[in-house]
Amino acid sequence: SELRKVGYRLQNGNLERLSWNYPDTAPGADVQKTTLLTRITAFKVRFYLKGQWVTHWTDTQTLPAAIEFSLTLADYAEIHRRFLVANGATS
Repeated sequence: SELRKVGYRLQNGNLERLSWNYPDTAPGADVQKTTLLTRITAFKVRFYLKGQWVTHWTDTQTLPAAIEFSLTLADYAEIHRRFLVANGATS
């Protein structure tokens, strides 16, 4: 299968992509780390639900309608990206 488990994290000012060979990996399984961006000075995440953006997501039964990431790079500027979420709640 080409299906993989993927995650992202901010580690020591670097945005890293984490990937595992299988989507149902056990804790402690081998992880592949790739640095995507360096010198990040700020990182924010927001979630869109019911017509408003919120900074915390605690609902384990519903997906947000969209997610926004904002990164500030020391040697560039602020970058914003918004993504629609498939099957996310719209109301």
